Amino acid sequence: MRQYFWAFIVLLFGALLYLSLDSSSIKTNLFALLPDDDTSDVPRQAVGAYSEKLSRKVIFLFSAKNNDEAIELAELNIPKIEKSHLFSEIKAKLSDQDLSAFYESFKPYQFSLLSDRDLAGLKKTSSHWLTRKLTNLLVSPVSGLDSNSLTNDPFLLYRDYLTGLPSGNPKAQLVNGYTLFHENNRSYVFVHAELSKGAFIQSVQDGFAQLTRSLLENKQIEHGITIFGVVRFALENRVLAENEMSTIGIGSLIGIIVIFFLVFRRLLLLPTIILPIAVGGLSAFSISLLIFGELHLISLVFGASLIGVSIDYALHYCCSHSNLSNSNDNFRALAEVRSALSLGLITSTLGYLTLSIADFPALRQMASIAISGLAGAYFTVIFWLPALIKKPLHVQPVIASLVSVWTSWLKETKPVSIWLVIVMVAALYGINYYIKNSQDNVKVLRAHLPELERIDKHVKTVLGEFPNNQFFIVSGISKIKVIENERKLILRLKQSITDTGRVFSLSEWFPAREQQEINYNLIKENIIDNEVLNKDLLNAGIAEEFLTTYRNKLENSKFNPIGLDDFIQSPLGKLYDHLWLGEINGQYYSVVTLYGFQDLDSLQNIAIEQGVILIDRSTSISNLLAKYRVIIEEMFPLILLSIFVLLSFRFGARDAFRVVSAPSLAAMLSFFCINIFVGSYNLFSIFGLIITIAISIDYAIFIRESKGYSKGTYLAISLASLTTMLALGLLSLSNTPALSAFGLSLLLGVLFSLMLTPLIVRPNVQ
Repeated sequence: MRQYFWAFIVLLFGALLYLSLDSSSIKTNLFALLPDDDTSDVPRQAVGAYSEKLSRKVIFLFSAKNNDEAIELAELNIPKIEKSHLFSEIKAKLSDQDLSAFYESFKPYQFSLLSDRDLAGLKKTSSHWLTRKLTNLLVSPVSGLDSNSLTNDPFLLYRDYLTGLPSGNPKAQLVNGYTLFHENNRSYVFVHAELSKGAFIQSVQDGFAQLTRSLLENKQIEHGITIFGVVRFALENRVLAENEMSTIGIGSLIGIIVIFFLVFRRLLLLPTIILPIAVGGLSAFSISLLIFGELHLISLVFGASLIGVSIDYALHYCCSHSNLSNSNDNFRALAEVRSALSLGLITSTLGYLTLSIADFPALRQMASIAISGLAGAYFTVIFWLPALIKKPLHVQPVIASLVSVWTSWLKETKPVSIWLVIVMVAALYGINYYIKNSQDNVKVLRAHLPELERIDKHVKTVLGEFPNNQFFIVSGISKIKVIENERKLILRLKQSITDTGRVFSLSEWFPAREQQEINYNLIKENIIDNEVLNKDLLNAGIAEEFLTTYRNKLENSKFNPIGLDDFIQSPLGKLYDHLWLGEINGQYYSVVTLYGFQDLDSLQNIAIEQGVILIDRSTSISNLLAKYRVIIEEMFPLILLSIFVLLSFRFGARDAFRVVSAPSLAAMLSFFCINIFVGSYNLFSIFGLIITIAISIDYAIFIRESKGYSKGTYLAISLASLTTMLALGLLSLSNTPALSAFGLSLLLGVLFSLMLTPLIVRPNVQ
């Protein structure tokens, strides 16, 4: 009856996975791994909104030995970009209409706008400033004054205001409407595009991969095409994780099959042995998707490594039901290992639960995958394997002989003294405390992608400047207040920062309303019915009628200040609307970007002083990693104590101490080796050590639960450790440092546990 009930549950898992799994269920966004930063007063939506806007941007650089060839290369490939239908906007060539639209963006507000130089001149010398300026313009061959300007902007007040607006990249040049950069005697055409959907959507990444292949497949040697953007990093990380998941999963499975065949030589039983792995994987992913609604790809890579762990329960049953044990009956064989299997599952669950203590979404997903997967494998062994494997298995003679020699040697030797164990634990703890070197860096979460790192460096070299990873978020109770706070911040930055960096913000594009009103009144006072100006113009030989059209337009105008909404909706403002985050929870937010700043401490001090937030994602994530590492390190003894108390009810305090001390020593030796040979450890190394105890304590429990020196028990823990080390060895080779650190600490821990546990823990011989 229980077999059928479990079959029904497994079918439910399958249906659940089928209904819940689609491409949107798998996440590749790095920040989806991370917890909220509670130390920030800015809502995560504000930072997320800006990050989302930036993540959609893609840069294309088309390079050749001269401008003409670079432009020709760009014109050949831009249609391919357009036909991909991936982008909502592609900014490649500025037409005359575009330039005219940019120029006209501020035209409705021209009588409220003055450059700093014109403002100072009008305040100081009044209309004499205008006369001298116009006279100089008329005699200058490079003034750019034409009949249209004489009619609509005779003193070039509007043009000079536009000239004083924030400048773009100083290395950029406009050639035939294209933005070009030059580096190492090569010309680069700059094309900027914005994805219509998020960079972390799988269909977008697939389309982008196809576009990339299309652009690069027919590229000539003397030409270069560089593609840069978050979507490319997301795509490469996804492909890498998928490859690692396949390598770990298939490699572990092949290893298990080879090991099982070498030991038992029963090919027909291989599907039965793999069944607990399959059900474990099914339960792991279906339950985790039910809980979280989505899974990160890194969590799936970790899940693939559980293949080598979830087979342990099946191996223990097979060894118990073999010629190395005293049981020929399948259900009796199960009864002999059931209590040890159950205790092993409980202690493993306790270990994996520690992953969920940290508020890291990916770690909680890993904990859910591990616990659900091991539980699925456990119940499959308990309910199905005795019915599927009825006849005793036969261990190959060579292996049986090796196990016999090992158990005979153990019988003849005494277990390690408990006092020596205590001394070793204390000594290793002290040594590790002295030599430990933590490395809490956000880079542990990023896969090592040398080609993309090279492209990143190349793009920054060509463009000459690139935004800092840090930026300010400015808030206010209204739009006006946000812009006021921006201006105060920028003024403070200009007064205090000695860096060569520059800032970029929305408030730099238009003056405050009060200043615009001052400008408007100054212009009217100095141009309309100004006899001094008329006299100066007459003395300069300029007829008064010369200003008639301009004066009439100014006289009939009303004060019309440009505001935030006006600028953002203008053709020029749409280029910078990503700096406006809008209203979130009753507050308005904007972004001030930074270029080339190095003195981050000064920036942080100014942020505190001005009541704005400096967002430094790399530092804040690194601080979070350090924070949780310290928390878990402090909890480590409590985890061991809880397992010790639990096992004391079963084995008594003395034997429970031996059972706990064996994997603890293994974890400490692993930690020692990591610090000595790798040079540092991180949060994920600590998690690996905790899971080392969760996995390795099973070996101690099985030895203690066995009746005498059972050859089947010692063979089972040997095979279990081999399959676990195989999976974790593959995980330690991951290109993602977090997974690599996790796998390495586990690999070493399990290896040391296999060596130490039989020496410290002995079976119940009563």
